[in-house]
Amino acid sequence: MLTAAPEVRRFFRAATMHLDAAKVLLKACPSKGSSLMCQEAVYLAGYTGECSLKARWLSHHKIARHDEILDYLKTEVGHDLEALRLALLDKGINIPKGVVKDIHRIRSCWSSQMRYLPSQIETDLAVALVTAAESIKNWVSRGT
Repeated sequence: MLTAAPEVRRFFRAATMHLDAAKVLLKACPSKGSSLMCQEAVYLAGYTGECSLKARWLSHHKIARHDEILDYLKTEVGHDLEALRLALLDKGINIPKGVVKDIHRIRSCWSSQMRYLPSQIETDLAVALVTAAESIKNWVSRGT
């Protein structure tokens, strides 16, 4: 179970907000083909994964260290899903193989730099990445 620490809650709420928005955008995507809406859904899916992993990582640190950790997360590592995965492993957090696969799936297509590079993405890929983001968020919410 996630802690009730304010920063943990903030990141988890952000993950929920990004996932909800990604799902709305997916509904506006064509059933076949590609679109800019799909790219936006993928962009938000990436942030869902990122915020979820940050919430989980913060939940395993004392609240007194949260300001220090938040400063660290403002660097490029904060957008690096692989660095966040490794940080969780360093804290002794066992990440299920399916969740690791979902992290890698998102990481293979997502970057915080997508906001500057509008492009069309296939609907099937967007659906897969939003589903992966939801899986990561669900794992974090269970705290297992």
